[in-house]
Amino acid sequence: ESIEYIVDRVRDGRSFTTRRVVAQQKGRTIFTMMASFQTVEPGAFSHQLTMPVAPTPETLVSDAELRRALGNRAPAGMNDKFLLERPIEFRTVDPPDLLTPEPRPAEALIWMRALTALPDDPAMHCALLAYASDHGLLRAALLPHGLSFMQGRLRPASLDHAMWFHRDFRLDDWLLYAIDSAAAPAACAAARSFRATVGSWRRLRKKACCVWWTRAHRSADHASNALRLRVLRPRPSAGFARRAYLHFRVHFLQRLC
Repeated sequence: ESIEYIVDRVRDGRSFTTRRVVAQQKGRTIFTMMASFQTVEPGAFSHQLTMPVAPTPETLVSDAELRRALGNRAPAGMNDKFLLERPIEFRTVDPPDLLTPEPRPAEALIWMRALTALPDDPAMHCALLAYASDHGLLRAALLPHGLSFMQGRLRPASLDHAMWFHRDFRLDDWLLYAIDSAAAPAACAAARSFRATVGSWRRLRKKACCVWWTRAHRSADHASNALRLRVLRPRPSAGFARRAYLHFRVHFLQRLC
């Protein structure tokens, strides 16, 4: 089904501009987003956190290879989903066992990059990073509980997602994704992440709130609604940079349990 995007010009200032986007399908709201853009301005000061110590991505096995290595041990019906080719490569530092993970702190380090060279368009890199940024958040929240998506008992869903793009970056170069989950009350998990390039801690800070439901047995006949993320650009005359803050909320048309 087609999706209609309704864009509201909330603010057009000299330094900041804001847009509100509502996506509707079949007359129902399925997605809302607030996007704030800022001009490039010299800062009076600058600082950043120290980049975590992590092995280089070249020394790690990709997540796709780890899934393929399961072979016949993968649960029935899981291979079709988890063995699909993906446009983004992920390499997890000290990956947990995919079938029987041991409880551990809710922290994860993941390297990621696009598998092919990308055009020199910062907006394209931001859009693709927004697409990839949901990977690993819920998985980190499951670590203290010894749970895995491949156990077939979890139905995850992202509810609120906020991103800050502090500097330009390239997704066809390795980015380190540092994730932690502070709490998981009432079937919801709050997680946050920071990203860094190889050798420089920067790029992005993100927070997300996610929810999951568990069912031992469940029919798989629920409908899925594909969402497309459209990159908002301010008016060309405004001269705004791609430094942006995005916040979006997804409304599910059908509960997963």
